[in-house]
Amino acid sequence: MNAKEFREAVATMRSLQKEYFKNRDHLILQRAKAMEKAVDDYIKEGEKELNEQKSLF
Repeated sequence: MNAKEFREAVATMRSLQKEYFKNRDHLILQRAKAMEKAVDDYIKEGEKELNEQKSLF
């Protein structure tokens, strides 16, 4: 996932979260949670890569 895809994923996640709190629809909640996991996984992967780079120096 590149920076543009990350921004789009975060925007989609926030949109789903807002929609869920408006409607309290269970399916929307599931989609929002899936997007949250994708964003969290991307952040964890980035942190892992940064730590690996630090250990090289």
